[in-house]
Amino acid sequence: MSWNRLVRTLMFALLGAALCCAPALGTPAAPDEPYPADGASSVSPYSQLRWACESADQYEVYLGTTPDFLDPVGTVATKAFKPVPIFAPGHTYYWRIVALETGTGKSAPGPVWSFTTGTATNLPSNPNPQDGATEVRLHPTMTWDSDAAQWVVRFGTSETGLSQTLTTAVRSYSLSEDLKPGVQYFWQVTAIYPGGILRDGPVWTFTATRTVPPSPGDLTWDSGGGCSVWGSGLSGVGVFLAATGVLLASRRRR
Repeated sequence: MSWNRLVRTLMFALLGAALCCAPALGTPAAPDEPYPADGASSVSPYSQLRWACESADQYEVYLGTTPDFLDPVGTVATKAFKPVPIFAPGHTYYWRIVALETGTGKSAPGPVWSFTTGTATNLPSNPNPQDGATEVRLHPTMTWDSDAAQWVVRFGTSETGLSQTLTTAVRSYSLSEDLKPGVQYFWQVTAIYPGGILRDGPVWTFTATRTVPPSPGDLTWDSGGGCSVWGSGLSGVGVFLAATGVLLASRRRR
């Protein structure tokens, strides 16, 4: 056998072996490794569905509350899907992912998985300004902690006279007008959960003041005569009449 024929024979043999061992092109693998895990309980209603898969470029997501009737809810190019609206608390959901190879039109359905959501109806907490604070700026931004998606903020000058201020999708609220110094204010946040579930937080209170002590690191001292001198060292110092908070003099750093 000539050298050239031997080389060609070896090349064809190697190519044939490679083709026999290679997986069929365009056939995606079935999705697996679901999150939430199959059968999981107390799952957050804000959870994102995730899964693992190889050799696919798109995924069809099917979701429902019974295993035999799953509705198509979206097609994504990533291995994650967040439904809108969020899952309802205290419900069992069933879902399935179908892997797609758009170039060949082939698909591979995964198994039907399930999970149960928790109640997720915690009360708003950790207010800022802190409950009972007495040295709050006249134009504060109020914040709180909560796992809800929306909140109703109520505000007023008496615990029984709170009025609905706004409904917000962020955990903060800034007043449009300055508060009055020396006045005690009350506020309450109501968490809005899926299904119309409302959880009223406690009524918090704070008192606004015209003069707020500087933050740690500022220059501070008392003149002994009813005046306070304070400053940051960057902007300068100011002299205030302690009783009224009236600015008597100020000087900027050069």
